[in-house]
Amino acid sequence: MEGWLLKKPDKGLRKKWRKRYFATEKFKFSYWKTDSKSDKELQGVVDLREVSLYSSDTSKDSEGAFLFSFTASGRTYLLQASSSEDREKWLQVIGSFNSEANQEQSESPEIRIAPTASVVEFTHHSLKKFPPAVLSCSLITKINFSENSITEIPEEIGKLKTLNVLNLSYNKISSLPDSIGELDKLAELNLTVNQIESLPDSIGNLVELELLWVSENKLSKLPSTIGKLSKLQRLAVAFNKKIPLPDSLESCKEITWIDITGNEYDQFPMVITKFPVLQVLEANNNKFKTLPKEIVENKLLRELRVSHNELTSLPSEIGNLKQLQELEIAFNNLDMLPLSLGTSTAFIQAHDNPFSKIPEEVVDNGSTAIKVWLKKQN
Repeated sequence: MEGWLLKKPDKGLRKKWRKRYFATEKFKFSYWKTDSKSDKELQGVVDLREVSLYSSDTSKDSEGAFLFSFTASGRTYLLQASSSEDREKWLQVIGSFNSEANQEQSESPEIRIAPTASVVEFTHHSLKKFPPAVLSCSLITKINFSENSITEIPEEIGKLKTLNVLNLSYNKISSLPDSIGELDKLAELNLTVNQIESLPDSIGNLVELELLWVSENKLSKLPSTIGKLSKLQRLAVAFNKKIPLPDSLESCKEITWIDITGNEYDQFPMVITKFPVLQVLEANNNKFKTLPKEIVENKLLRELRVSHNELTSLPSEIGNLKQLQELEIAFNNLDMLPLSLGTSTAFIQAHDNPFSKIPEEVVDNGSTAIKVWLKKQN
């Protein structure tokens, strides 16, 4: 990656932003006065294997925002990008090279983080412990430590009162501290692919939570306090074998998207029919034989995915879902489809069903052919 950035010295009396052309190559991060990248214009070379800190900082000075910094070999580099997107790209590149250098270390690399950091991201960084330096960041809004080997979350995490996003997916976490419920501003909690066996009751105290991702864990139940999450919009509990959905979820009236894929449910969880603004239901790879007729009462439903189940029939009025755009019903035991689908605008995936009443060539020709055939049967 290469491009222009503004650079400010971390020492000295003349601390002015200067435009420099930066480029990365393997573990080198070089910068020049111009984009000619000539040896004569070369201003410095950083060994990215020596980076011990990199973070973005939303604090502003008189000259702009989109700031970020990193420390290497005892020197701090203060940089400014042209946009938030540009800043994140540079941080990802710097972090990826640094992660590559550290990935074979037997212990977690030393992590030092500026107390003013608002966003801290160390993904695929061989971390085995939650970096304690983060707990001193009083203005932090986002933590992303996904794809590491972290096993525990410290009790002190509850002190991060400004935290809005916490991504600890793809780690080895087995439990959450009760203090997780003290994160008053938390809107997104991603714990996908861990080893969590239960969620604490204090999860219900996360009154600002909008997204909760706990798929692919070892959960046997959800706490009833989850019903207190009045702002919850997205819930992912996929691949937690037969995890029951508590009746208290009915109080979560803002849920628009839910993923229950791969939970081996024999019966459809009826609480899902109580979500008045549900738009997307991901329910592939279960053992449903039927869908409740109440599902067609979710008038805002746009996407319904129930492939790889054991369905023998669908609700007769399913074609009356006017907002439905995608209907995935492949790999079931259907021998016929409701005639109401003949007038549906949804894209239908219905292959690999033992249809006895719909000609095979119609199914093979896909969604449009199926709907034309069904319409002719009326």
